[in-house]
Amino acid sequence: MGTTFSSIHIYSPDFAQSFPNFRSFSAGWQTYMPDEEPEDPFVFQKLAKKLSKNTDAPVLWFYIYDSEVLMFEFYRAGKKIATYSPDGYKNLYGIPALVGYDDGQKRRLSNILDCVDMEFQVQLLEEYFGVCLIPFSELLEHSPDFLNRIRSDKLYHEYLAEEKKLTGKQSPIEAALVSEVTGKLFERRFKDADFLSFTPRHYYFGYDTLESNWEEGALRTVRYEQGKLVPISQEEFDAAPKKLRREARVDERISEDFFPVYKVHFTDKAPERLKNKTLVPPRGYSFCWFDEKGRAVLSNGRDGIAIVDETLKIIAKIRVKGRPADYFDGYLLTAGSGSFCGYCFEPSNAIRIYRIYDK
Repeated sequence: MGTTFSSIHIYSPDFAQSFPNFRSFSAGWQTYMPDEEPEDPFVFQKLAKKLSKNTDAPVLWFYIYDSEVLMFEFYRAGKKIATYSPDGYKNLYGIPALVGYDDGQKRRLSNILDCVDMEFQVQLLEEYFGVCLIPFSELLEHSPDFLNRIRSDKLYHEYLAEEKKLTGKQSPIEAALVSEVTGKLFERRFKDADFLSFTPRHYYFGYDTLESNWEEGALRTVRYEQGKLVPISQEEFDAAPKKLRREARVDERISEDFFPVYKVHFTDKAPERLKNKTLVPPRGYSFCWFDEKGRAVLSNGRDGIAIVDETLKIIAKIRVKGRPADYFDGYLLTAGSGSFCGYCFEPSNAIRIYRIYDK
């Protein structure tokens, strides 16, 4: 299990007002250190809003769930004035001024929020804000100095330098968009009698027109190959052997451990260059496919993939539009957020195919 924590902080450089159960560990900040932490983190969210009515200073509520979901909100005078969450954001570029930056720092904040390693993203935010966002009470008792944070950009520039080597013009691998159509994909029919069975590998159902919405039997069957979604008959689909998604994906070429650290063990059935090796993917990424050169393809589950070579080193990170859904024949298939869950046509959802190639 990852880290789950909720915290409240008041940015008050002049200490115009102190509040019960607040302590200052970092310059300009007061942090809420209650005797007991509530089981419901959203109790802190409500408290942050309430506290903001009693001070002119901005109040920050921060929440991370299982090191996978991160959100934070700023309150002033009982009103939410800035927010960030996986569902969206409000007044994001107003945040630098709220925490004492005179000018700039907007691009830096957006770059930090693009980091897919959630725990590292927290470190970057702590360096940016200059406050410990996960102040464990145990640290207060035994090592209070560990709760101190000093504003800097050292970690941030190290992060940018590493990202630059793997992305953009310096990346040895690129993605070229070859097709984009409105539509959604699914791995099984809605209310399929065999609920646990998924489609065969590289086979999908899909909606592609408004007229197909909710029509009986309107889900179209397709096969993904050579950078195309090829329409097929229901008979061909039914004849293909069905497996659970994970079994179909890995073809018994890997095994995985999830606790305490996620690891991928490549068996002797894996591509030659990765046989019998163990990969610990960076946080935010998971193993999904092998490419045509026998390299491992990781996905961040949102908007990108990473390519791992035989030395188990990431050699490229590639940003795309849509969630990575399949990789085959050197082509990446992505789908919109409505795919694989909502059984109706949505014109805002797109299916895209990218050619992934070495420069």
